[in-house]
Amino acid sequence: MRITRSHKNEVFNMRFLHAHKNEVFNMRITRAIFIFIFVCALATTNVCAREITVIVNGNALEFDQPPIIENGRTLVPVRAIFEALGAQIEWDFETQTVTAHTEKVSVAMIIGHNILAKTENSGEIPHVTPIVLDVPPQIINGRTLVPVRAVAESFDTEVNWNPDSSTITIDSAKKIMPQFDIFETVATVNGLDVPAGLVFFLAHEIKEAEPNKDSREILEEAVKNAAQGIIIADYARKNGIILPEQDLRDGIDVHLGWFNNNPEALLEEYANAGIISMEHFEQIIATMMTAEEVMFIVLGSDDLFEEFKPYLTQIEDPDEEIFAAKHILIQRDDFEDENEFENFAQEIFLRAKAGENFDALVAEFGNDPGATANPDGYTFVSGVMVAEFEDATRALKIGEISEPFRSEFGLHIVLRVEPDPKNVFRPQVFGQPSQDDLKYEAIVASFEKRAQTAIIFFLPNLFELPV
Repeated sequence: MRITRSHKNEVFNMRFLHAHKNEVFNMRITRAIFIFIFVCALATTNVCAREITVIVNGNALEFDQPPIIENGRTLVPVRAIFEALGAQIEWDFETQTVTAHTEKVSVAMIIGHNILAKTENSGEIPHVTPIVLDVPPQIINGRTLVPVRAVAESFDTEVNWNPDSSTITIDSAKKIMPQFDIFETVATVNGLDVPAGLVFFLAHEIKEAEPNKDSREILEEAVKNAAQGIIIADYARKNGIILPEQDLRDGIDVHLGWFNNNPEALLEEYANAGIISMEHFEQIIATMMTAEEVMFIVLGSDDLFEEFKPYLTQIEDPDEEIFAAKHILIQRDDFEDENEFENFAQEIFLRAKAGENFDALVAEFGNDPGATANPDGYTFVSGVMVAEFEDATRALKIGEISEPFRSEFGLHIVLRVEPDPKNVFRPQVFGQPSQDDLKYEAIVASFEKRAQTAIIFFLPNLFELPV
């Protein structure tokens, strides 16, 4: 992997000053000053640089050999910088190689050579990345000096340069997030593109859980995990399910609100979850919220849910008896006295027995708010309804109508009907899922099965993603 860096303002470029000496000094410099500037510009070590301060995690470092600037790069004594970064140092005199390593990363440099070898010790096979240095490590006054930015960034720490105060600030708490095209296709699932951003996010999660897993295995597993989200998004497109833009904005705003609407603070916190930019964050949120929207729409549509039924697990007791009934509930509060209340209920019963449309009577006289949501009646098992309702329904045959009977809610007139096995009211048992829970699990199980049987192709650029 090629790594390039640009630090245009890192130092005052003496060569530029020399090349434009006539403009800078307006032809008013002495020969001695000219020679001094010329020497400073050409010297291997920039002895003319201001004193440089290096701060690591808030602590200013002290050096027995001052840092220097060469070719626009700052070099510092190796031991001080590595120890400040929590790395152990080894020196091989024979090969002139300096090595520093932490639990996860090691770097090695040879004096006079402009290649830094970074080894990431995650997984069974260490991953080695050669990094080209603009200035090689060197020995000055018996001390080994190394380019500070290259070394610090090799340990994935943030490095900042303040040219006004000649201060380098290194913060190991702020990790350098890799930059790549989050929309670049790195794999396909059933011919559908899998974007790099989604894979990187899931790979980060896998690596956190299994830090010693091989990077190639992590990336392949991340693609397989991404398959379900890709398939759900494709299902949404084919069925016209669109995540409202305002819902997406609201979802993002909720997260931003946790950080006082400060995107930088959000990214600093979510970097630990593998988020590299706000655009990346929006990509992940959109993927998750699209899946939620699909679940919500399918749960509310009998037609859409039809294809998921084979995955539906019913909570059933083979010996349980299932009842179903419609009813007209008449409440006492609507009448002045008990006789009027009972006479009215009897009148409605006789009209129903005479063959009037029961649903029309429910709509006109019923006081049960649940009747509107259950136009086909209640399908239930023992223990769900009040005892009087269950007993009256049990005593009827399908199609029969009960005389008015009393419960704590009022007077009921019940018509027993055929049960609907898809919508059975059962007593909620602690730890036992509801019918909606089971339908949700059926949808998830279906998409999981589709992902497991999907045709997946890994593209070569997949394995260039940093993990």
